[in-house]
Amino acid sequence: MPEICIAAVRDIAAKVDTFQEWADMGVTVLDVMEAPSRQVEKAVRAAHKVGLRVVLRWPDWEALGLCEEDYSFRAYDGRWNNDGGENLPAKSSRVKGPSLWHPEAVERAAKEIPSVAEMGVDGVLGGSLACDRPFPTDWYPFGNEAIRGVTMFWSFDSHAKAAWREYSGGLPMPRMALCNDGVMAPDLAHFYSWYLDSWRKRITEISLLAAGAGIPEAWTWYLPISHYADDSVANATAGNVLAMDRWRRDVEAAGARPTVVTACMFGLREHFPQWLRASVQTAREITKALDWNWIVGMEADNSAESCIPYIRDNSAEARDLGFTGIYCGPTFFNDAEMRPKIATALAEVQSGDWRNEEADGNVE
Repeated sequence: MPEICIAAVRDIAAKVDTFQEWADMGVTVLDVMEAPSRQVEKAVRAAHKVGLRVVLRWPDWEALGLCEEDYSFRAYDGRWNNDGGENLPAKSSRVKGPSLWHPEAVERAAKEIPSVAEMGVDGVLGGSLACDRPFPTDWYPFGNEAIRGVTMFWSFDSHAKAAWREYSGGLPMPRMALCNDGVMAPDLAHFYSWYLDSWRKRITEISLLAAGAGIPEAWTWYLPISHYADDSVANATAGNVLAMDRWRRDVEAAGARPTVVTACMFGLREHFPQWLRASVQTAREITKALDWNWIVGMEADNSAESCIPYIRDNSAEARDLGFTGIYCGPTFFNDAEMRPKIATALAEVQSGDWRNEEADGNVE
């Protein structure tokens, strides 16, 4: 049976009366966006009584006080991700979070994880930012600066520069990603291996904190936009499959169950078809070769009119690609009139044959 996750559930204590109905619809897990509290703990117990699991979005980097300038990612020109700075866009919640190289990020998360574990949650879902991106490449000035903004490397805060200096023996830091016809510039290879691995280390550190606290599951975000282009290299998604699989294996070795979440893939179809094509190709390669618990977003929150067709059509495509489940926004699951329609669609989702091919262990 597929994993069916309701995403981004807020005010969970107010939704306890709906848990049984969600479970009857085939929902298996709730992705909850709330701070640790006694109210959440009570709701977790109520979810368990009806067979639902609860995964908490964690860490909340802003709640940990790590979204100020001193903790931010920086590009070579001084711009930083948690605030636009002078004459730049206002704060963007999508790309908030501390630099991968700032040591206080993991230190503060480590202090909070016992209180998360005490609530009895089944897992945590966390990444390097508040969103699903490894680096803040969707944060940039508009107009003429836009393209340059998404191709900058975000490794110029003081901690990143010190780490690169130690790793490289003092080599200069590249400022911008550069690819030609799908091939990364050769002189970026040494730097990029470090840049990509810094993301892997951060998500691994977070997940191992959870596993070490006895939390059974660790979830993280993954963008399968793994082809080589200027923007995908700057965002460290190019060539990221083996890094993601190493995260999975490290989580399993720590005794936890890893789940990979791709929130937005089918939503790329209209405006970013080249990214969708790359994602589909990557998905086929991964599900053929690697044994991932991997769920993908349905775009079910877009509108009441598109909710049901998207659940049906996108879940069918996800099943054919080898995903193990689906990830649906909460809006219409909270709508009493929509829930019976969603239940009918989910019955079709569950009737399909999910992940019916064995992985062969090789990725090109």
